[in-house]
Amino acid sequence: MHNTQTLLLTQLFCGILFLSTSTKAQKNKKYNSVVFSYQYPIQKSNEASDTSMMHFLRTVKDSLHKHLEEVIVQSALPLTKAQPESSLGNWIADAVITQLSKKYKINACIINYGSIGVEYWAPGALTRKDFYQLIPHENKIVLYQLNGIAIKQLCDSIASLGGIPISGISFSIKDNRAQSILINHQAVNDHLVYSIALNDFMVIHKKFNGILNKQQSKPIHKTLRNILIETAIDMNNKGVKINATLDNRISYAE
Repeated sequence: MHNTQTLLLTQLFCGILFLSTSTKAQKNKKYNSVVFSYQYPIQKSNEASDTSMMHFLRTVKDSLHKHLEEVIVQSALPLTKAQPESSLGNWIADAVITQLSKKYKINACIINYGSIGVEYWAPGALTRKDFYQLIPHENKIVLYQLNGIAIKQLCDSIASLGGIPISGISFSIKDNRAQSILINHQAVNDHLVYSIALNDFMVIHKKFNGILNKQQSKPIHKTLRNILIETAIDMNNKGVKINATLDNRISYAE
């Protein structure tokens, strides 16, 4: 093996070792984290050590591959991404409420359309890898406390975009505005405060940041992808398949 290859393998090993060490250090909060950097001269390649390193990296790769290819849930139906409403978007937003409701009071969930990385899921087995493709970015979930007026403003913004994934909310679109807005089948009350789960990209989206920047929020410290994986595993353990359909959460007024 060439010296350059040996150096790259050594850097990768050191990176893995550093991640492992720093993770353990974080669990023991009485110690401060200190990072040291060393430089070593490149020696002539040693065939035995290179073979050992390649074996180590192959083991890591095989373990990661096995983890990603693990089937974690089954889908009973094909799921698609579309506007103003879609089966895939409905399941994602519903799953966030299902998972977070174990710990928090959640009235509704809104997820931006662009966070979904696939257009179609075929029925059948879904793996962890499928979920990484579904949500390719590290979106975190944030809880917002919004009054009815802010909810109506958000829905108007959603209507102007042609619809995005929502759960717990329904409305119709007319002239790029939201009308007949309901939360949990009840008309929105301007004076009530609602707990809304959003992914953090919504906060910086130009259509929503003017509304959300003025509101009280609470980070959940969980990514959207991990919440969906947790929900999928829970469903699989119960023998339940994904069976999302359309239910007129967002529609166009006639």
